[in-house]
Amino acid sequence: MNNYGLIYRMVTFLCAPFIRRVSVTEPHIEAIKKTMEAGQVVFVAQTASVIDFLILTKILERNGLKNIGFTHGIPYLFTMPFKESLSRCFALLFRSIEDKAEKDKKEIADAAAKGENGLIFLKNRWKLFSRKTFYYQGFFNEIIEAKSDDRELHIIPTSVFLTRRRKSSTRSGWEIFFGTYDIPSRPRKLYQLLTHVNRGLTVFSNPIHISEQLKEAHSQDPRKVDKRIRWTLLIHLNNEDRAYRGPTKRHKKHKVLLILKDPILKRELEQIAEKQKRSLESVMKEAEKNLSQMTSDTSDRVMFFLKTIFDFVWNRTLDGVYYHPEELNMIRELSTKGPLILLPSHRSHVDYLVLSHLFEGNGLNPPRFAAGDNLAKWPMGPVFRRAGAFFIKRSFRGETIFPVVFEAYIRQALRDRQPITFFMEGGRSRTGKLLNPKVGMLGMILNSWSSGVVKRIPLIPITIDYGKVFEGQAYLSEKSGSEKKKEGLKSLLSTPKYLKRKHGVVRIRISKPLYFESELEASGLTKDKLTFRNKIPFLNMLSHKVMSQINSRVSLTAGNIAAGILLANPKRGMTYEDLKGIFILTVRFLKSKNVELVFHERKNVDALDHALDTFQSWETLLQVQMGKNRILSVPASKRNEMEYYKNNGIHFILDLALFSSAFSILAESQRTLDQIENLSREIYDILATEFILPENYFDSLDFNEIAHVFVKNGGVTLENGLCGKGLSDIGRKTLTICSNILLNFIESYFCAFDVLLQDDFEDEASLKELKKDILTRSELLFNVGTISTTEAKNQVSFSNALNMLRARKIIKLKNANNMKSKLVSLNPNKLSELKEIHEKLYRWMDLLQ
Repeated sequence: MNNYGLIYRMVTFLCAPFIRRVSVTEPHIEAIKKTMEAGQVVFVAQTASVIDFLILTKILERNGLKNIGFTHGIPYLFTMPFKESLSRCFALLFRSIEDKAEKDKKEIADAAAKGENGLIFLKNRWKLFSRKTFYYQGFFNEIIEAKSDDRELHIIPTSVFLTRRRKSSTRSGWEIFFGTYDIPSRPRKLYQLLTHVNRGLTVFSNPIHISEQLKEAHSQDPRKVDKRIRWTLLIHLNNEDRAYRGPTKRHKKHKVLLILKDPILKRELEQIAEKQKRSLESVMKEAEKNLSQMTSDTSDRVMFFLKTIFDFVWNRTLDGVYYHPEELNMIRELSTKGPLILLPSHRSHVDYLVLSHLFEGNGLNPPRFAAGDNLAKWPMGPVFRRAGAFFIKRSFRGETIFPVVFEAYIRQALRDRQPITFFMEGGRSRTGKLLNPKVGMLGMILNSWSSGVVKRIPLIPITIDYGKVFEGQAYLSEKSGSEKKKEGLKSLLSTPKYLKRKHGVVRIRISKPLYFESELEASGLTKDKLTFRNKIPFLNMLSHKVMSQINSRVSLTAGNIAAGILLANPKRGMTYEDLKGIFILTVRFLKSKNVELVFHERKNVDALDHALDTFQSWETLLQVQMGKNRILSVPASKRNEMEYYKNNGIHFILDLALFSSAFSILAESQRTLDQIENLSREIYDILATEFILPENYFDSLDFNEIAHVFVKNGGVTLENGLCGKGLSDIGRKTLTICSNILLNFIESYFCAFDVLLQDDFEDEASLKELKKDILTRSELLFNVGTISTTEAKNQVSFSNALNMLRARKIIKLKNANNMKSKLVSLNPNKLSELKEIHEKLYRWMDLLQ
């Protein structure tokens, strides 16, 4: 029945410019090709539609695939030659939709017996002015009976989306004439094709093999088998629809009222009212106010408007957004089964926009993302709210109602199967390294899962890397001690300056999901055994595992590698030849560890040259030609900016850095593998808070293997267990570079400990003032030459140093009355331990410098 006739050809010719623009994902096409080679294929769609039929046939034709041989539910003018279709139309002119369906069954059975591919619709509009839906029955039974046992039958659920308009909780009068969003009339469907074609997408789900149903059909009532197949497919296609459009749209006020009816929230609010001796009415009123302030109010028009704007913005500011299509298809499949929790790295405010834009552009329901309440203010607050943002307070300290209301909001979002995005780091990383995770919101999601709100929740780590971050200059000033600037109208008006600059490529990598049940099982726990005492350690373990997966998917550019080499150079400059030699050795090592390197050039040297040219255009690199040599150096004022790009991948070479640092610190006679490993452990134990690494990272290191990396490069010799300096000039220089990678962190920690050991240090000092004192002290130590790197003057590393002391109970932090900042006090019983660490750091600095 591939000879569709004159009317089909005329309509497809007229609609061809629009049909061609309906996209389809390439991996699905490849899967269909393999399926057709394996057997007979029946495509299944929700609602009978001429437009869907035309789109599907043209997609198959365009990709050289066997076309549809039988279908039903659409006018015969489109599926038969003209004369034959006219006689058929007159014969069935006054027949009911049920009679037409019975006639179609017989023809479908004949076509299926011949092995032709088909298109089956599951439902149709009953009559023009009726809201009643007609469900086709018995079609699968006819196909099963017509098939011979030796031929495989594959069912492919198919969805054709022409609009992102979501189902509304209220119906309009227009739907009487033009149908609903899920069962549109032909004029409405044609209107969608002509006006919304840029948003059109065809999704082919994974093939369903019905061999089991074929076997059951011989032993069970065929009508039951047909009904089970039909309803399974309807549920699947409804889930596909939800993954594309999102859940039923509710007005913001309706959302708030629905959440306030949550029985868990009601019980908690009653307890708060009783404890605070307030009326339940006043507590409910405050809860309603909090919900109104935090709730998102997504708008399809705003989303489309923002997509149009950011299509223009990304073309002006980015060289591309790179991702793996198969990873996005994994998201699509997971989103049909329930809610998703997306856990991206957080390096820029652009993270929200890039992720939403990626989902919108690939036919996925854009995620609802948690944003700080500082972003809720005019003018961008209303825009963010309509783009899917819900707002959370930076701190719950002193709050009693807001936390329980927010947790109720999360529960409702999970019930609605919304994809939720939040950043476990809490804030943006200013250093290029991941921050230590916060577990508050993850704990709320764990509570929702353990209370049975949803059965399964995939936690999906996502890595977002930038060629150049948009807020680079702001980060530099904040790292140097400046106050963080609040987002507002002034920052919005400064946006045009970013449109004049290119910020390289954004790379998005999506890792495999983690699940609460499997992680609990691995920890020897179950849902029922979760208590307050074991829940916090479990959340800490799980959050670090998520962050480690994010770290493991970081992709490195030639610029990341070159920045690390240039900054770790202990001399004022470096020749291009030396840089090239060390760069090639580093690339070879990273490839051996299966690190993803994003070099668009074929040759490593070309990638390096391009990175150096980029740095020079950013004014972060000086290149001077002296005779035959080209000398490269990083200006002192630009070292902090270059450090950001160095830190992106520092965790990949941490093992080399630890080995070479210990090698350089030890005397020649002490450089045995055992002593190098022991000293490396001391360095790692002090600096561990700087890095997000897998559990038991250090114990997994093989120092014999690390030593042989340097032996192979000629930087180290290894005889009878004793390491010595190698014979290769470039190998020794590589060893020196690696030994200086951690120097700025050691110097930062030294500055922090030096302030704590000053005679004038108060018994209790404000944490905020302490950090200022450390910064002032670091400026002094740099000017007198005690520390040698400008990037050591870093507020983030100062905070990590204090966190290390807190973990060892050398200092204590406590909340102060009427003060935003915490108070820091020294533990007198641990003072000798602090002095010992301080002396070690001073000695290591002296030997490494």
